[in-house]
Amino acid sequence: MRYPRCEICKKILDIDSIMNHIDGGGGDYIQSYPCYRTLAARVPDGTIEEKKCVCSPLCEAKFRMMFERKHGLQKSRKIEVDPTKNPVCAICGKDTKKATLEEYKLGDLVERYLCCSEECSKKSKEAFEKKYGLSKANIKEAPSQESIRDWVQAPMGNRKETTEPAFSIIIPTVDPDRPLRRTLMSVKKQPIGPNDEVIVVIDGFETAPEKIEKIQKIVGEFGPQYRVIVHDAGHHCWGHCQLNKAIDECKKGNWILANDDDDIFSQGTFKAVRNTIKTLDEPRPIMVRFRRSGGGRFCVQWAEKVITYGLISGHCIIAPKDERIGKFTCRYPGDFDFVTSTVKNHNKVIHWDETIVAIGRPDTTEHPEWDPDQW
Repeated sequence: MRYPRCEICKKILDIDSIMNHIDGGGGDYIQSYPCYRTLAARVPDGTIEEKKCVCSPLCEAKFRMMFERKHGLQKSRKIEVDPTKNPVCAICGKDTKKATLEEYKLGDLVERYLCCSEECSKKSKEAFEKKYGLSKANIKEAPSQESIRDWVQAPMGNRKETTEPAFSIIIPTVDPDRPLRRTLMSVKKQPIGPNDEVIVVIDGFETAPEKIEKIQKIVGEFGPQYRVIVHDAGHHCWGHCQLNKAIDECKKGNWILANDDDDIFSQGTFKAVRNTIKTLDEPRPIMVRFRRSGGGRFCVQWAEKVITYGLISGHCIIAPKDERIGKFTCRYPGDFDFVTSTVKNHNKVIHWDETIVAIGRPDTTEHPEWDPDQW
């Protein structure tokens, strides 16, 4: 299981802390904490900079304090003490005539330790860190660009599935003129297993009877493992009600994969996903990657292992088919609601897998390797 952690307190960042707000229209994503904070300072040799994931204002303050201490931005100072007042070292308790006043800051908190020696000064730092939960392990060299995000692989158990995972592959559609046949061919060429099933679910509210008949004919060409469901939700719902209906109608698969009728499954996807499932100690949602049409920053979902609207879609989850599976909602980002509800029902325990499972609206002219007929 891979899941993000705060790089200061090492707290696992759950779904509730990551998703602070998603509006009713699904358009805006607002995030304050957790976040990535960058601290920089000018030094004689140039500029030093560090970036860490923090989960709260307190951890941000701790990060700032550690940054300042690490790079010598807070200095201890020598002081003269009044011998008539018989001052004692805050660490060893010995009387001292000359001492170093060690000062530590944590946000608005300031603590000072009167120390009689270099050894006691060092111990004062350890005492302060221990008092406020600052481990010495947190004060480390700035991470490289490749490891700036601290993703933790939880230990796996030894139990493995003894049977081949079975898939229920769901494809919603409304029009036989869309490239549904290409999507189905990408399934057939995987190939599918004997215990898999493919369900093409038609939006009966928006699809005319003659179009339904044409879709049924296309699906029938692929054999008995492929079947059609027609569901009329009575309103436009982006196919999300149809997806819920298809999940309820699944008869064979113990894992759910969904794709649009104008997208394809990547070559070799099913084999890669089955191999991943066999490594899991127990069924849990698997977050996979999806290549969107076009280019740009968000061409591949996900680039970062964070469940965020706009960076994660319904293409990116392979979910166990059990009582914990979530629901699609009747709004545009309803597929994202399916992701978050499924993950929450699994106590926010997920597995990240970098396999690109699907390709959106593939340009087979520029990429002939994306044409399932050529596999």
